[in-house]
Amino acid sequence: MLTIGSDPEFGLIDEDGYQVLAHNVLPNSTTDEIGVDGHSDIGELRPKYANSPRGHLENIAALMMKVEEMVPSHIKIVAGSMVGNDPIGGHIHFGNLGRNFARGLALRALDCYLALPVALIEIESSARERHQDGYGGLGSVDDAACRSQPWGFEYRTLPSWLLGWGVALSILSIGYAVVDAVKRNSCPTIPSKIPDPKDFHNCNKEAMHPFLSKIRQGWRELPLYPEFRLEMAYLNHLLVHKMDWLEGVDIRDKWWMNRRPSAKGFKIIGNPNDANCIKIARLIE
Repeated sequence: MLTIGSDPEFGLIDEDGYQVLAHNVLPNSTTDEIGVDGHSDIGELRPKYANSPRGHLENIAALMMKVEEMVPSHIKIVAGSMVGNDPIGGHIHFGNLGRNFARGLALRALDCYLALPVALIEIESSARERHQDGYGGLGSVDDAACRSQPWGFEYRTLPSWLLGWGVALSILSIGYAVVDAVKRNSCPTIPSKIPDPKDFHNCNKEAMHPFLSKIRQGWRELPLYPEFRLEMAYLNHLLVHKMDWLEGVDIRDKWWMNRRPSAKGFKIIGNPNDANCIKIARLIE
């Protein structure tokens, strides 16, 4: 069975809006489950992988609870594209791919069906700054976009999706469904004309929006679409209403899955029988 993991990054900001260096608050480790990234200014989670997006999300949520205990309440925990002058990413790991896995096709499909819609909910200025630093290029096969690993590969194009468990689950589920389709040799046809990489680099949403109908059609053709329909609907809800995700806000309460069941996003992808779930899922259909 396909496995999914990740090592998403996050930042810390004080009451005056200044960046707090992660190594001053978190374990100064690049291998522990909670620590810092390579240059120690940014925090990083290293949750256990799982056989499903929801299973992996639970592992992430457990670490977020621990981060909350480590970080003083007056310091914000933030995610998105940039923290101060530092780009932050949401790398997703895919493993147990089997022989003859078409990694090149998987990268193109992830760019089309995941990176493009995520770019449409990013903050334009932050996305441009992150891309100018060499991170998150569309159509790139270099180390900044994809890294081979003994267990599979690491998709490194995305910004940090830790802004809330709803958007995180939606992004993880779409990525999992895309790679699963490639593994089954059932990947939807990738449109021959996707946005110019320069438009993606500059986060030109006006140029990228016309491709949404083709992206949604591709989602519907994924073998796991019936199973992940509600999860995909969360991201689609943001896209339909042209909503940008929020950067610079404390993400603590967005991860209180058990303590605050009324937290934003719960009803949308909580109970599949919830009326809100059905209504929002229909936005895709």
